[in-house]
Amino acid sequence: MDPNVKSEYTPAAEAPEQPTTGANSTETEERIEVVIRDPKDNTVYFQVKTTTRFSKIFTAFFKSCGIPENSMQFTYNGNSVDPNSTVMDVQFSSGDIIDAHAFQSGGYRY
Repeated sequence: MDPNVKSEYTPAAEAPEQPTTGANSTETEERIEVVIRDPKDNTVYFQVKTTTRFSKIFTAFFKSCGIPENSMQFTYNGNSVDPNSTVMDVQFSSGDIIDAHAFQSGGYRY
């Protein structure tokens, strides 16, 4: 074959496209709406994946409200929410409300 002649054949041109599935696919990730309500009845809405950790949602809540991190405690259905759990772990449904309460340390015993 003449070295001055360029071949138009490229193996990549004939390779079939691979479907986008697996860990890198975001098309199949379910998104739900998480609602956080503070003590003044202000609500903040977040659209998140079901695999999102609550710590990430809580950090976004603190930033959006302009309050110091870890200054509030969060409850869902009367139970404290573990920041390391995911939305899927607590069987959270779209539109469910998480209540934010001022964090109280210590207290007075009678």
